[in-house]
Amino acid sequence: MIYFEQDKIFAVKKSEKTEIIMTKTELEAFLAVLQYGSISAAAERLFITQPAMSRRMKSMEEELGYSLFERGRGQRSVELTENGKEFVPVAERLLTLYREAEEIPRRKKSPLLRVSTVNSIAFYLMPAVLKEMMSARDTCSIEFKTGRSSDIYGYVENGSVDVALGSFKFQKNSSVPCVQGAVRVCRW
Repeated sequence: MIYFEQDKIFAVKKSEKTEIIMTKTELEAFLAVLQYGSISAAAERLFITQPAMSRRMKSMEEELGYSLFERGRGQRSVELTENGKEFVPVAERLLTLYREAEEIPRRKKSPLLRVSTVNSIAFYLMPAVLKEMMSARDTCSIEFKTGRSSDIYGYVENGSVDVALGSFKFQKNSSVPCVQGAVRVCRW
């Protein structure tokens, strides 16, 4: 099991001992080295010294128990070892998990609006609406889902979305519930 505390990622092993695996800073540094092609370039982009960046990489390798980079005198760009190549998607997932863990308190502070639309509305109208909503002071988290008109009405009926936007054709005597429960009006 992995859990997060401040800037550290922990793993609980079967023996119930807890060991630090990686810090968020180390993961970001590792991925920056890959993105910018060298330890020096990554250090410059992260506003740290090259020796500090090298120490972070060495620390990660010691924690993992294997080398991430091929090392040689005078190399200007980094080359990953086979283990390093396999570690890249793991590092990306760990950083994603860490960021999701950081989002938890923010999600609790803002209400969740679950919206479903047909593709045409999603691609042509919703980007402007979502941009405006995101720039408003009172924000809410938005969960977005697309589908066919016949499907998105069902999403509202089964409660998996709060609002559906589409073109609906109903039989003469059919009824559509507009509102159930509390309503919060957002300005945009």
